[in-house]
Amino acid sequence: MENAFYATGIVFFMWPVLALTLLFRYAWDLAVFFGAAVWVKLQQRKKLFLSCFFAFFLVSFGVDALAALLILILSVAAQQTPALLHSLEAPFVGITGTLAAVAVILLVMGTGALKYWLYRRFVFRALETDAGKKTGFLLTLALLTAPWLFLTPTRLAFEWLGVILSNLGSLTGGAGVI
Repeated sequence: MENAFYATGIVFFMWPVLALTLLFRYAWDLAVFFGAAVWVKLQQRKKLFLSCFFAFFLVSFGVDALAALLILILSVAAQQTPALLHSLEAPFVGITGTLAAVAVILLVMGTGALKYWLYRRFVFRALETDAGKKTGFLLTLALLTAPWLFLTPTRLAFEWLGVILSNLGSLTGGAGVI
């Protein structure tokens, strides 16, 4: 399991990590939103922010949650099928492990593609700018908000989150320790 990465997406949606995920995602989405707007030289960024950011954040976070749910369903199904469980726990080992790893990678990439479609179709439908700027803006948003951290090995994600949560706990002075 230490080399597996399929379960990492689930980790980001468990308590108390979910609160950190929401906070981090909000800050990341905010930075990506304004960075992409500056990069493609969109005008009226403040107006765009006020009219579209909340929907952008909801779509971004919601699609990631959907991907985590799909991974959770896959992991539950894997508990019933030993061959699938072995394939998920040993990515890129043998043909089945490689296929399982590629499937998770395609899920992450598909999540980015779904975000792009939802951004174009619903969130930024009323964005009035030339087609090239709009496409560049939406593509940048989709690429940078795809859940690439889902591809981090689960062991490494647990180590990072353990350090982060320990440091946050130390800020309380031990008051929150049970």
